[in-house]
Parts: sequence; structure tokens; C-alpha cells
Amino acid sequence: MTVAITGMLSEPRAMIAAKINATANARFVERVAFDTDFLIAARLDTGKAKAAVVNGTLILSESQLDEYLRAGEFPWHERKSRVSNGAGFHVSDIVWKEKLPEASRCRIQYADQQGELIDMEVTVIFPLGIHPNGHEYVGAYSDGGFKTFRKDKVIRLERMEE
Repeated sequence: MTVAITGMLSEPRAMIAAKINATANARFVERVAFDTDFLIAARLDTGKAKAAVVNGTLILSESQLDEYLRAGEFPWHERKSRVSNGAGFHVSDIVWKEKLPEASRCRIQYADQQGELIDMEVTVIFPLGIHPNGHEYVGAYSDGGFKTFRKDKVIRLERMEE
């Protein structure tokens, strides 16, 4: 999870950034981008706040931030990103039909766009999603980002022992 800040909070930004980076699943970022998960906002009239609204970034208060810092992690959420997956459509157009109660580490083997077999570890969140183009997808995190895999191109998907 990525977390940005806008406006003045009760502690210096560097201290809050260090606390965010100390959680189990989040890191502080300076800017709001398409893949920013949370914006801690002391003000809602800033460029970052406006970008967060456009990008689908969740906007939190400092008290909500404090709750997540006490818990030691930020909650996973279904952000409606407008980020393209590189295949000519937006990931947010997929309707996720199944969501795992817990993310699951898996080994996936799939055929890429050139037909080459790729074997990699991913963290699956959504085992089934349907896009208006008629294809079914698996949604997973890999290499720090969210990726989609067309189900008809998945050769093997196996849960890894933890």
C-alpha cells in the first residue's frame, strides 16, 4: 500500500512517514499517482486531494491514520483505479466475481502476449473477474503492483505452502 500526505498534520511529515514505513504493508510516497492507495488529508483543497479524487485514492483523516498505525498495517481495499493494465483497457472495468478472504501466495504459469510461458510468484486477491470484453481474469499483486492475468492464458495456478 502507498500512502501520501497533504496539509499540515499534528507531527512533522518525516515522523509520520517513518511510522507509515514501519507498518507491515505500507510505504510513504511524496505524490499522489494513479496507484496511490491512501491520502492522509488535513486539507481537501490541495492539488493532491483533487488528484486523489480523480484517481480513486482513499482519503483519510489523521485519526483514521492513527488507527492504522496502531494496528500496524493498512487495510486492503478495492480502489477503482483508472490505471491501464497495458492490454488496452482499464483494470477498474473488470467486475470481480470472487474475492479471497485472505490474499494467497501462489505460483502462476501463464502465456504472455507473445505466447512465451512465464512462471512467477504472485499474491492472488481475486481468483475471478469478468471484463466487458468477455474475458475472465485473475487479479494479483506481483513486483509491488497489481496485475491481471487472462484466465484462458493461465496454464497453472497453485497455492504455495506458507
